[in-house]
Amino acid sequence: MLRRYVHLRHLIAGPFLSSPSPIVYLQRWCSGSVDSGLDPSRRQNKQSTSKFETSPSGNPNKSTMAYSDTGKEGPIALPPTKRLAIVTCMDARINPFSQLGIDLGEAHIIRNAGGVARDALRSLIISQRLLGTREIAVYHHTGCGLVTMTTPGLQKLVKDAEPTNAEAGKQIDGIDFLEYGPDLEKSVRDDVQFLQDSPLILKGTKITGWIWDVETEKASQVV
Repeated sequence: MLRRYVHLRHLIAGPFLSSPSPIVYLQRWCSGSVDSGLDPSRRQNKQSTSKFETSPSGNPNKSTMAYSDTGKEGPIALPPTKRLAIVTCMDARINPFSQLGIDLGEAHIIRNAGGVARDALRSLIISQRLLGTREIAVYHHTGCGLVTMTTPGLQKLVKDAEPTNAEAGKQIDGIDFLEYGPDLEKSVRDDVQFLQDSPLILKGTKITGWIWDVETEKASQVV
């Protein structure tokens, strides 16, 4: 399948703030229908008015009482303003905010090992039923550890580390780590299909699937 790719430098907050949805903008960019005048690399960024506090890592952390790029200050509304939920991996290299050009308060970011939709279902129900999201983006990435892991292997790892802990062995046997094979596009398609088929996801929800290449820093739409 021929696909167009998006450079990470184009996926920053500026253009998405004026578009109906980050995903809509990304699709337009992939199709070549976005005016080059909207290229964020040609636009001057506003001076950030963010406040900084100490985070658990010891690094400065933006306060959630300020919008980093819009210049707006004040409490961020609880429901995501873009009505978007993103299901992605917990991998430390993945930053949906910069990669998809969204800001605090605009989308729910639901993360787990592998960005597996089945594992995110509980959060998606809350996101849709209580907080009004009507669009879901499945966002997997290359080099994901879930491609090489297996449930039996992880179960053995835990048991071997604590051979005398019978309760840990019993509980780990009940956990499915929901690994997927080496076909990353298939994993995205399967997750999108799972959400489309689920009676717990609201009818009419727009669901798309994406892969981010950690080497080239490009995103591509699969579904």
